Amino acid sequence: RHITAYGQLVRELVTESNADAAALQYLDTMDRSAKQLGRMIDGLIRLGRIGLDGVQLQPVDVGAVVADVVAALTPRVAGRELQWVLPPPGAMPLVQGDLALLRELFQQLLDNAVKFTARQPQAYIELQVHCEDDAVHFSLRDNGAGFNPTHAAQLFGVFQRLHSASEFEGLGLGLAVAHRIVRHLGGQIALQGVPGG
Repeated sequence: RHITAYGQLVRELVTESNADAAALQYLDTMDRSAKQLGRMIDGLIRLGRIGLDGVQLQPVDVGAVVADVVAALTPRVAGRELQWVLPPPGAMPLVQGDLALLRELFQQLLDNAVKFTARQPQAYIELQVHCEDDAVHFSLRDNGAGFNPTHAAQLFGVFQRLHSASEFEGLGLGLAVAHRIVRHLGGQIALQGVPGG
């Protein structure tokens, strides 16, 4: 914040003295970098707080959680041809879980799918649920950018990205957050992918 604030002060001085375009470009780069660093720090703080309050187990209507997350993401996909394929209302089970953590989990996973399908002319995001014995399995599929499956494990790392920031926005924290939540709740998470799908 200090870097950004002082950069703005320097910009005002430089603009008043009719500085060259290179100086203004340097200030823009400094400002963007400082803001990116601020977002990274905020993300690390958020990641570090997962589970600090303890797990508040209660019956959670996953269908309602997913519907809320999809509704919140809807403005981001306005104007895109994106098909949501979700289980019908009432088909999603109640699970014993922490409402806040499950909401954050689905927010991260669905937001990730929205982001990486952005370049598809006809995108789809599909969520399936399968109950077996005492376990509930969720599967999220999309037709986004995909990834080389040999790099799947590293995608759960903090700030790990397989696509450049110029291709897709973000910090490389979404899957790390999802991984930490699932592990904290005693579950398992895995990735499968192919480049371009």
